[in-house]
Amino acid sequence: AVMSVVQGHRERHNGSGFPQGIRGDRIPLLAKVAGIAEFFESMTAPRDDQQPLTPAKAVSLLYDMRNIEFQEDLVEAFIQAIGIYPTGSLVELSDGQRGVVVSHSPERRLWPRVMVMQGPDCQPLKTARIIDLAKFNQSRPASEAVTVRDCLPHGTEGLDPALYDVTGGESRWSLNSLINR
Repeated sequence: AVMSVVQGHRERHNGSGFPQGIRGDRIPLLAKVAGIAEFFESMTAPRDDQQPLTPAKAVSLLYDMRNIEFQEDLVEAFIQAIGIYPTGSLVELSDGQRGVVVSHSPERRLWPRVMVMQGPDCQPLKTARIIDLAKFNQSRPASEAVTVRDCLPHGTEGLDPALYDVTGGESRWSLNSLINR
C-alpha cells in the first residue's frame, strides 16, 4: 500500500501526471489523497526558486483544479478538512489587526480562531491574544463583524508566531514568562 502511494502520488486525474500517466480510477485512492496534500504543501512551502502561495490562494487553485488534475470529491473533502484559512495561515482582519490562524471550526469556516500579534497600526503587541471570530461575531450584526480580510504571504514582516507562546497567547519574551520558567 505504501509503495502504491509513493508511486502514484504524482499521477493526475486527467492522465497528465507521472511516472505512468494513468488516470481516474486507475490511480490508487491513497495516492490521490497524498497527491492533493503534496501539491498543497508544495504551493505553500517557502522555496528558494519561487515565492510560496498563501494557503487561501493554494486552496483556491486546488478548487479550480478539481475534476481536472484532482478528483472533485477528494478536493472538496481536503478543503473541508483544512478549512479556507488553514491553521498557520497569516491573516489580516477587517479591523486591521494581523495574526496567525490557530484553529477553525467546521461550522464556521470563514471565522477561525486567530492569534493576533499586531494591532491595526501593524505594531507588534506585547502579548498576543486569541480571538475566536465565531464566538466574537456571534451576537454582533453583520455590519460590526470582524472577518478575515486577506491571507498574507509567508514571511510578512513582524508576523512570527514562533515569538509567542500559542497556548497562552503570551509573548515568549515577556518579563512574567522569563521569571516563571
